[in-house]
Amino acid sequence: TPVHPAWISHCINELKGADTILIKESPLLQEHMDISQPATMFNAGAASGLGHGLGCALGAKLAARDRLVIGTHGDGSYMFGNPISAHYVGAEQELPVLTVIFNNQRWQAVRRATVGLHKDGYAAKNPHQPITFLDSISNYQKAVEVADGYGEKVTDPNDVMPALQRGLKAVTVEKRQAVINIICSA
Repeated sequence: TPVHPAWISHCINELKGADTILIKESPLLQEHMDISQPATMFNAGAASGLGHGLGCALGAKLAARDRLVIGTHGDGSYMFGNPISAHYVGAEQELPVLTVIFNNQRWQAVRRATVGLHKDGYAAKNPHQPITFLDSISNYQKAVEVADGYGEKVTDPNDVMPALQRGLKAVTVEKRQAVINIICSA
């Protein structure tokens, strides 16, 4: 059973501290987040291009090296963010960031944009819209391993918090990047 984004959001909220910096390029549900300090949640929304989150997380960590930075990304936005390059820069510049992928195994943003522009087009009528389903490539956690980071894939809701805790340890104790790739519902 895919993990619901609300559960992932809840677990991230339980994991983070009050001064943790969150970068949101994902279905992270803000109503499940306790945000009590300014400048701890950044969400460019539609004002930015798909894939900006990895760079934003690195920039936040560069600006606040003593604080935990958690970047949340959809699988499509993670791919658009040039993850191998981002993880290389993170390792090279000693910027350990915890990256959480909300992996719904599709490019939902691309699908929405295509159907929005062409409501009666081929893609809108096709239940398996071409080039929007990413279920055949779901091991994104391996990208961080290229830069000696910690990667883990999660498919069971019961494993979300323990995986996040292992990722947190990699970032805060081992001082390396971590990617927790969570298969979730759309």
